[in-house]
Amino acid sequence: MCRKGMTLIELLISALLASLMTVAMMEIVWSTARELRDSDRDVATSSPTTQLAQQLRVDFINARGLSMDPKGVTLHGFLRTDPLTSSPMLTPGLVRYEVAGAIGRKLLIRVSENSREVVWVGCAAVQVEPLEQVDPEDEPLPLSETGGLPQIPSRLRITLLGDAGQILLREVIHHHEG
Repeated sequence: MCRKGMTLIELLISALLASLMTVAMMEIVWSTARELRDSDRDVATSSPTTQLAQQLRVDFINARGLSMDPKGVTLHGFLRTDPLTSSPMLTPGLVRYEVAGAIGRKLLIRVSENSREVVWVGCAAVQVEPLEQVDPEDEPLPLSETGGLPQIPSRLRITLLGDAGQILLREVIHHHEG
């Protein structure tokens, strides 16, 4: 006896196999798309600008005292980090962001008690603009928290300027908002 077609069961099995293969292919496509999206996000969040902005934000939010001069900004507050784990500690510490020249370029350097690191190449100035003044009616913070520096305002704007005067970073910090 000679057959010229497929039986109903053979058609159902072939349709089932085709749908399983399609689902498997779609899963591969979706997982590849997810991995690509995640890697793009990781690149974006690990960019030097993002890392610097995050570090500035953490330092200014945790600072209690602030002093500005033409070469940089000094902060005092709960800024000390564990030298082994780099995790924040609940003891007061000092951090300074200063602009220095080296090899014909301006550098933004972050100086703390246990490190000195270049955080931006091509940064010619750090500007901190208080957007609110410290209320004189508020009880002043203890000297141990401010490190003898003037108390930090509750809102301020940080601007980093590049060698050509361009804005590298500008952010408004709401103190203690962490």
